[in-house]
Amino acid sequence: MEGDTFLHKRDLDFIAQELASSDVIDNVIYDFYEHGLISERCMRNLLTLESTLINKGRKIVTLILGERTRNNQGKIAEVFYKNGFISVADMFDPQFTSNMST
Repeated sequence: MEGDTFLHKRDLDFIAQELASSDVIDNVIYDFYEHGLISERCMRNLLTLESTLINKGRKIVTLILGERTRNNQGKIAEVFYKNGFISVADMFDPQFTSNMST
């Protein structure tokens, strides 16, 4: 599964830091909910998390690690593209996703 995962661990650490320094972190959380990747309760908990932004970013990364094994790579890639974290080319790069339809 290592070769066809959405993102590698090193990339996930980078994404957590990028999320933490981003003003769209709450948009990413809401988009994960809209795409059915997290429950409404989880979304609300994340949005109201009394924590540092880096911890919020790491929590999102933890969710990605769980969801990427459930064939949701395409949905995850779409959320990150929509919020400016990856390019269109990245969405179709096998390193980022293995099940995006072209």
